[in-house]
Amino acid sequence: MRSSIRIKSNKKEVIDEMNEKLQKAMYEVAQQAVTYAAMACPVDTGRLRNSITGAAGEQQTDANGYDGEHAKASDYRMLGNAEKNTAVIGTNVEYAQYIEIDHKSDQAPNGFLGIAVTEHMEEYKKIIKNELDS
Repeated sequence: MRSSIRIKSNKKEVIDEMNEKLQKAMYEVAQQAVTYAAMACPVDTGRLRNSITGAAGEQQTDANGYDGEHAKASDYRMLGNAEKNTAVIGTNVEYAQYIEIDHKSDQAPNGFLGIAVTEHMEEYKKIIKNELDS
């Protein structure tokens, strides 16, 4: 009696699904980070706070329903483009860097983008873990 065994690899499908979940998680992280950055941003006219946007791949988000011109991922001078499996937050307002790092600014340094990223890392890890576990 002769028997045969066929082995089929689902590696591509598994990798595609994991990448899709990771991309969704990165978008959720970007959304949350934009919210935290807006909360930490100093406000005078609201222009800077309302300009904060985030991106994960091709998806963009903002926290305030801003109807002006959004920063695109390519506008983020320090971080570059939001590539696959990467979340990016930033603003295209020209004076944002002075508020962020207090360089040539009368205002005390706030670090609103840095705060949004560094002070919430554990939450971002949970978002990613929950999405990958689903």
